[in-house]
Amino acid sequence: MTIIDRYILRIFAMNFVILMTVLLALFVSVDLVVNLDSFLRAAQTLADNHHTWVGREFAWVLMDYYGPICLMLYVYLSGIVVVAAMGFAVTSLQRTRELTAIVASGISLRRVALAIAAASLALNLLAAPVQQWILPPLANKALRSHSEMKKGRDLSDAVLLMPVNRRGDLLSAVNFDANRGTLTRFRLMERDETGARLRTLAADLARWDEASGVWRFEPAAQAVSHPGGFGAPPEVKPMPEWRTDLSPKVIRSRQKGNFSRLLSLGDIGEMADNPVLPDDMRDSLKRTWWSRLAMPILNMLFTLVALPFFLSRVPVISPKQVIGATAVCLVCWMGGVLMMSAAVLPPFLAVWTPVALTAGLAGWMMARVKT
Repeated sequence: MTIIDRYILRIFAMNFVILMTVLLALFVSVDLVVNLDSFLRAAQTLADNHHTWVGREFAWVLMDYYGPICLMLYVYLSGIVVVAAMGFAVTSLQRTRELTAIVASGISLRRVALAIAAASLALNLLAAPVQQWILPPLANKALRSHSEMKKGRDLSDAVLLMPVNRRGDLLSAVNFDANRGTLTRFRLMERDETGARLRTLAADLARWDEASGVWRFEPAAQAVSHPGGFGAPPEVKPMPEWRTDLSPKVIRSRQKGNFSRLLSLGDIGEMADNPVLPDDMRDSLKRTWWSRLAMPILNMLFTLVALPFFLSRVPVISPKQVIGATAVCLVCWMGGVLMMSAAVLPPFLAVWTPVALTAGLAGWMMARVKT
């Protein structure tokens, strides 16, 4: 790495940090002002429950709510912010005539573009550890609404008549705690191929055992069946556990489609092989798995597509260049998102086809740079 490479990387990183900080601060400020009453009520409830100072609980509510959301926004916005940081960095070099000095010294502008591409890839890869290890444990908190936030530190949702499998078994519960993996007032109705009821399970509490892959009932559930038909007396048996692939993560993914995007690659791959999920949801999970690998490369290619609009021997950046770079990047980004979400293509092709097309466009754009 040369001195010029380190200098460009420092300017690039500084603009990235400033832009990301401004965007996150703007989001937090606007959301806090609009929903200030909700945060104050949540802080007052916690203060009453824990007999603490309301100011301390207010600070905790803000950190507990905005911390996971800011991490999620950082992951989602990093690619766009990297492209914007590139534009500001190259404009800065143009304004101070440093690019002119670089070209006059015999260094090609494509050599400068190589340093910018490497810096772009490095900044995009910084989001990978956050998405793989830091964000998955906070996924339940990152997707909370303001009304859910007011319930307290933990997240509880109602689960009503959720289909379990293709046969039509139905699950219901008064409360589902995604963090603790519990279902309160558990009810399960098992049906045959014709839709007739075979057996009903009822328990006060069901707790998920991750190691065994079962829901354990506390106390044992009452399994009511009618082996002699509905005219005959019912048969009641205690049932200590229920083995199923319907884990808390699967339930949460069915409730909120964005939940699976916040999981680790291992969890996404495991859920994609889960027979409980419908085929379209498993295909969506496979596309999410492949897109996790492709997005850093695609974001770097977006940077290379926009770079020729700013990389010039003439030290002038006109509004026309900025508008052109923005328009091209928006078209590429929207086309990539639509193609990645297209159900008509296999998951692998749906994800990597936009990467291949953008790579060709980036190569053609860089070949047009006059240096």
